[in-house]
Amino acid sequence: MTKYGFLNELDQLLSGLDTDERKEILEDYEEHFAFAKRAGKSDEEVMTLMGMPADIAREILENKVEGGFFEESDTYKLQEEALNKQAAALDEKAKALEEKLAAQAKILEEQAEALAAQKEAQEHTGFGHQVGSLVDTLTETVGTVVESVSEVITETFEHELASLPENAVESETLIQEVVEMTGVKNVVIKARNQKVDIRKTTYPTARVRLTRGVLAMKVENDTLYIESREIKRKFRISGLISIELSAELKIDLPEQVYDLIQAKTSNAKMAVSDIELDQLNLESSNGKLEIHTTKANELALQTSNGKIEVKDSTGHVHAKTTNGKIELTRIEGCVNVKSTNGKLEFEGITGDIEATTTNGKIKLDNHIIDQQVKMTTSNARIEITLQDKPEHATFELLTSHAKTKLFETDRNYDVFGDGRHQVKLSTSHAKIEVGLETDA
Repeated sequence: MTKYGFLNELDQLLSGLDTDERKEILEDYEEHFAFAKRAGKSDEEVMTLMGMPADIAREILENKVEGGFFEESDTYKLQEEALNKQAAALDEKAKALEEKLAAQAKILEEQAEALAAQKEAQEHTGFGHQVGSLVDTLTETVGTVVESVSEVITETFEHELASLPENAVESETLIQEVVEMTGVKNVVIKARNQKVDIRKTTYPTARVRLTRGVLAMKVENDTLYIESREIKRKFRISGLISIELSAELKIDLPEQVYDLIQAKTSNAKMAVSDIELDQLNLESSNGKLEIHTTKANELALQTSNGKIEVKDSTGHVHAKTTNGKIELTRIEGCVNVKSTNGKLEFEGITGDIEATTTNGKIKLDNHIIDQQVKMTTSNARIEITLQDKPEHATFELLTSHAKTKLFETDRNYDVFGDGRHQVKLSTSHAKIEVGLETDA
């Protein structure tokens, strides 16, 4: 069976679901294939791991109860009631702060009106410009007061939220769950417009915390499923100040080697640190992806309009973004990255490098080049800085309407040793420079 046959069969088996939901499910499975392809796996291997379409469809339909397992959560209704109660309390605080701001603004407005009238009455005396200056100063003062009051209100709300007890499970502010992880090898996370933070804990159980949202979880076979939904609270004060409190999902996982961690969110950042696993799949839109001190065989990272940052980690990195920078630092493994209109920066990469972007600079700082390197961009520079000259490498530099510089020479081609490591650098309308740190 081909990938397309697999997806078509799954689509037919899920025909009882509404169109949008079926489309979302199929897109998720198409993403599985895409991630696996970037990881060097064939469609056949992916289908073997996922199982038959009939089994997948049966499981989806069995768990389908008014939107999935989410509304089946025992704490769902309790959370809804609690968050509505908390929101009402915050609305009262907003109203009180609004009254204080309105009183301050009224005093300032009255002073401004009085000065404006004084200015008009004294125009013929020659002092009108002085009064006008006072009016302008007062107007700036009103803006400053509004700005400072906005900061005070925001700080007040955040203080109120932070002061609530951590075990306030029924609160809108914090939902906390503890999960027994015996036998769990996979973690699948689906968040909506929420920041997601995944990190290691020394405890034998997982700890899941959600601020300002509703949460549902289940463990099935060897997989922990986590789904969260945001509850955004937006307060408008006197029509001048708008404050939005968004949700954040924090997941502490016990120390072990996981097979798969897969997380998806939108319009928010995702961060992973101190985790060891076989495969990490992260996807966001309009949000940053940040991975630190993580050990994996494969890291598949995708976002749009957001930066991707990986530091002090091990594994084959596949990273893709649009309109965002990709920064990889001290990576033990190969990297394959792609961006559009984004800068690419690498430092301390041990494996092969393939990097493609458009209208973005590419920069590499390495001790030496003893791997294959291919870098392609347009309308932007390529810079490579090394501590030592390579022992065995072939350099090929290609640009148009610009110069190339290869170890203090104007050459665009050179061979070191037996030339086994191919270094191909290509851009247009911009300079390519390869040199030593001591030459900088």
